[in-house]
Amino acid sequence: RIARRRRPARTRTHCHAHSHTGPSQSYTALGMAAVDDAELERVARVLRDEAAGVEQRHRALFTLRNVHTATSVRLLCEYLASARAASTTATASAAVDAGHDALLRHEVAYVLGQLGDDAALDTLERVLADTREHAMVRHECGESLGAIGAARSVDVLRRHAAVSATCPREVAETCTLALDRIEWHRQKQQQQ
Repeated sequence: RIARRRRPARTRTHCHAHSHTGPSQSYTALGMAAVDDAELERVARVLRDEAAGVEQRHRALFTLRNVHTATSVRLLCEYLASARAASTTATASAAVDAGHDALLRHEVAYVLGQLGDDAALDTLERVLADTREHAMVRHECGESLGAIGAARSVDVLRRHAAVSATCPREVAETCTLALDRIEWHRQKQQQQ
């Protein structure tokens, strides 16, 4: 038997800590001044490029997160709103691709919650309400709405906080938790 080195466990925090735009370039090292809207558009093209590797697409995602400008938030929202999973009648290969795409859209929704930018609310609310969207993506949109904590999101979260034919359990439970988080923050602010 060959002994294998064990990899350290990857936590969600570690997984979402990339800051590279390409194999040799890091915006953290270059500084924020090096990033203009044209460069962000180039990075977003990599995020949208289904032929690009998973690592490249994730680097693009985390670059957009790390620069956190109005343009980067807009580009992330555009990606999340425009990407769609393959239909249930798709081939097995297309279904696998759709699963990978749903995972990336889930990550984009997560990043939008991390950024906490109100500019993402319309997109997150719309994707949460889209019953054609993958449940994993809808769940993450609900979680991100709770993380942002805007009072305006309460109505859409309430509409999706009960299990139904169009709202699976994981989405409903996440929306309930998001509502609890918003209420907790509201009460905490009142006490201050």
